[in-house]
Amino acid sequence: MISPSIPTASALLLVAWLSIPLGVSRSASLATETPVAVPSHQHRAARPVEKIRYSEFNHQVSGMMVLAIGLLAMSMEIGLARRPDLHAMQWLWPAGWLLLGAFLFIRNDPDNWPWGPIGLMDTLLDPETLQHQVFTLVVMAIGVIEGLRTGRRLNGRGWGLLFPLLGIGSGVVLGLHAQVHVLSPHVYLQHTALALVAILVGVSKLLRERGKMPGFYGSLLWPALLMLLGMQLLFYTEH
Repeated sequence: MISPSIPTASALLLVAWLSIPLGVSRSASLATETPVAVPSHQHRAARPVEKIRYSEFNHQVSGMMVLAIGLLAMSMEIGLARRPDLHAMQWLWPAGWLLLGAFLFIRNDPDNWPWGPIGLMDTLLDPETLQHQVFTLVVMAIGVIEGLRTGRRLNGRGWGLLFPLLGIGSGVVLGLHAQVHVLSPHVYLQHTALALVAILVGVSKLLRERGKMPGFYGSLLWPALLMLLGMQLLFYTEH
């Protein structure tokens, strides 16, 4: 049985990490050390305009995809996707996550592995780049698991808990990722807000799966939060 304290513990872990200015030491070391891997996000003052625009484009396109996925989730919760003539819509749910994962894999960290001159091992030694890879793997895992559930290959109730738990975990990792931008308050606050909403998506979905949020309005909370996450990404800026 999944302990009901998991969402609370995850949120407390995020708050604890956000209280530690890890980004200060990270950003200070960038000024004195030669970096092995090149993160796709660096402090704004150290980055050319084209890299800032590249990062903003990645976030905003991801936002459009997450917003569309949220709309699909809403349609499933209100029963639209269960209509016989619209049954194929259910496959758009896992397909959306797989498409987002593919986009992140291609677009994240263009100077690093597998697209840039920096090798795999050196790329993974950079904490920020490693976090990007973790996000990509989580998104792809959600797509695969939800696809198998849609195809009735994974029928156990426990499989339905993986999406909310991965959402909570992603929020925690995103909170750690925010530390990289602690010297750029505008970017730092946006990542912190994204982390908190991601955790709320996971918590609300977990409560829904465990029958703690019954009723029509209880079913709409997690899709609405997922759409809010998409909107946050859609309006993300670094200037």
